[in-house]
Amino acid sequence: MRAVEPGWEAFERYVNRVLGLQATVASGSKDYDPGDGVDRRHHTETDYALMADAKFTERKSFSFSAKVMGQYVRRAAMAGKKFVLPVRLLDTASGENHDYVVVPLQDYVALLETYRKSAEID
Repeated sequence: MRAVEPGWEAFERYVNRVLGLQATVASGSKDYDPGDGVDRRHHTETDYALMADAKFTERKSFSFSAKVMGQYVRRAAMAGKKFVLPVRLLDTASGENHDYVVVPLQDYVALLETYRKSAEID
């Protein structure tokens, strides 16, 4: 993997860039602008508007709870968005980043079905 700029702020910028999201005010710490990145398009312009809350760690693992994940998903749904949890695990020994995205299973199923249908058309 290609090395990228370290740190949580850099990861948030990277996530927003690759997902086509706009950064939120104060990295989502304000109730009126939650998440780290959000798709601000009108719901008529996209079928899959996202709200992302990126997590970065230099530890060997990252944990989250059903309660917190549920809060993220509900908060995104209230804004008309789908929630994604991008996670970067930095291997401090090698300097390699390992990037993942956690999504609700039903959202992943919907994405997979859409992809499969579009592959049939091509």
